[in-house]
Amino acid sequence: MLLSRKRPLTTLIPVLGAAALLVLASCAGSEDGTSGTGRGLADCAANVNACNSGDRADGGEMVWAISNGWEEWNNTTSSGNSVYLNQILHGVFPLTGRFQPDATWQWSRDLLVEEPKLLSEDPQSWQYKIRPEAVWDDGTPIGVDDFTWYWYALSGDASLCTECSPAATTYGGQIASITETEKGTVTITLKDGEKNPEWRTATALSYPAHVAATAGHDWKNDPAQMAASMKYFAETVPAWSGGPYRIDTAVVGEQVVKVPNEKWYGAVKPTLDKLIVKVVADPRSLLPGIENGELQGSAPAALDADVAEQAGGVQGLYSDLATGPSWEHVDINVHNKWLSDLQLRTAILTAINVDDINARTYGQVTDQVERRLNHLFKATSPYFTDQITASGQGSGDIEKAKAILTAAGYSIVDGKLTKDGENVGPLRLRSLDGHPMRQISVELIQSYLAELGIEITLDPIAADKLGSALAERDFDIVLFGWSGTPEFSTAPKQFWGSASASNFGGNENKTIDELIATVRQTVDPAEAAARTNEVIAKVVGDAYILPLVTTPSIVLVSDKYVNVRDTSASPLRALYNHEEWGLAAQ
Repeated sequence: MLLSRKRPLTTLIPVLGAAALLVLASCAGSEDGTSGTGRGLADCAANVNACNSGDRADGGEMVWAISNGWEEWNNTTSSGNSVYLNQILHGVFPLTGRFQPDATWQWSRDLLVEEPKLLSEDPQSWQYKIRPEAVWDDGTPIGVDDFTWYWYALSGDASLCTECSPAATTYGGQIASITETEKGTVTITLKDGEKNPEWRTATALSYPAHVAATAGHDWKNDPAQMAASMKYFAETVPAWSGGPYRIDTAVVGEQVVKVPNEKWYGAVKPTLDKLIVKVVADPRSLLPGIENGELQGSAPAALDADVAEQAGGVQGLYSDLATGPSWEHVDINVHNKWLSDLQLRTAILTAINVDDINARTYGQVTDQVERRLNHLFKATSPYFTDQITASGQGSGDIEKAKAILTAAGYSIVDGKLTKDGENVGPLRLRSLDGHPMRQISVELIQSYLAELGIEITLDPIAADKLGSALAERDFDIVLFGWSGTPEFSTAPKQFWGSASASNFGGNENKTIDELIATVRQTVDPAEAAARTNEVIAKVVGDAYILPLVTTPSIVLVSDKYVNVRDTSASPLRALYNHEEWGLAAQ
């Protein structure tokens, strides 16, 4: 059965070009957390920001399922940064703003007095004015030290954080200074020649600097102590909050219990007494859990065909099928003995039949599947260019792949690919365990590469070990997904920079690094996007990442709850506005 009800793909709106939208609303819909279009998810295509809205009753509990676990509590590290940890920690960090489901940016009137201002383009600087009411849950004002700690954490600068492994350095590595120019006013100034075209939407703070200091870490004056504070936040369950919820109890990798933060300074207060976010790795457990009352909703990472088909028959359940914020891809470890050869990598990616994979996976669920032809921009983006088709990668052209191998000195002998008398492989192909679509995908890839004489061993990654498997490069070939927001300018350095800890394939290319450096040397998003596409073209040439699909997604929620809806503009998925969730008022 094919399900065709879906929301149109969200267009990536140029953030600077949408400046007039920034002042229209704060991070919340209204003072009581409602937006006023009515119950249910049926009108989400037309009312993406406000479907399933309604008045809330006080009290109640809700159990929300996420798809995978997490290994630590610090999302600024390469090993800790994951979609699932970000979902878990959402609601305890202060935010400067957020993307709405329609991809428009809304600055936070909860944290800020006014919309952030660009002060100068050369050197580029901007400022945030923080509301005096904005405090951590112990009453400590949110301030310049919190912005500074985040900078140090993502700086990639050993003089600020010794032997740290940040998730990305694109933001922190650009900063020259962060100062409090007057009480409650934080000014960020970039280094000479550095630009940030997406400064308005940049994440600028997260962890409480004063908590690190109280734990004994002189992070501001000692780079080794800064590293120690990173480790402290990685190992310690957050007992603090600068958002609408605080974590009451938690088991790493399994669940957290969130309760309202009594010191929350925002306009919309949580009405639920308790929100439990727990891992349910098997998507086929979701509907039984909802039917027996153990769960009240989920936006699973894995779209299961049976779940999508059966959801409409579950009494008291709302569901919506749409395109999500993630894209799946195959990455190759270029440090493998055999896979260091560009021609072998090119042949492998050419042999993989992306259209066949998509038809046999997500094509069994929905009749609208978008093959990903650009590593960062969806087909609906004004910045989209087809980077893949002309390369032949993902075409499934076995004969072309064999010709590439023959020209490079390989031969197939007795069904085995060999070079200089030695068999190639076997190679380990890994993907997340318990993800039905990816399981089908890797089995198909195994079959395609068998036609080249390459033996592939399938080696699933445990749900709570994805981050470490990627960070340690514990794979030869891996299929996984990136999830993001409409922002793009930080991604090239994070994904493909030679020195990036998140460049999991380990490719090093000086030309790519030089092009990456130009992406954020303009304040014009369109120019930054054009430069990003130049980077992507070179990445395609190095044949170590093959995009597969913009991942369709489903959201499930009990009809007893209001203001729960999905979004393709954030990896947080439906959790993006969870302070607005509540039991429907009678």
